[in-house]
Amino acid sequence: MAELNEKLIEFMENNPAEIATIDEDGNPHIAPKGSLITIDKETIAYAEMYPNGQTAKNIKNNGKTAISIVDYPNQKSYMIKGKTELKNKGKIYEQIVETIKQLPIDLPTPQYAGIITIKEIINHSVGPEAGKKL
Repeated sequence: MAELNEKLIEFMENNPAEIATIDEDGNPHIAPKGSLITIDKETIAYAEMYPNGQTAKNIKNNGKTAISIVDYPNQKSYMIKGKTELKNKGKIYEQIVETIKQLPIDLPTPQYAGIITIKEIINHSVGPEAGKKL
């Protein structure tokens, strides 16, 4: 298993992210996620707002996910691959609800916390580090 380091946690907290999933036929789906939080060095979580949306359906089907986090101006990027579970109760779910409440926009209560167990972290930045696993 790969682990987050402090530099990557800071990068993740300060840049936009998108989650990629695949459906039962192998078709890709991607969606923005603005609520990533670090649970520990091997786990991140996000707010899943739509229980019947394609992202949630795909996760319920197979749980395979990839998160792309990009700093476009500086041409830095990381991909985090993992297995995701959806939970609608418990400590992590409550953390996600609080995270959403603290945002400067009015959003509905998340239906789930998407809890991602990190399997692999890959540097997708431009340059000689591209493709290297962390």
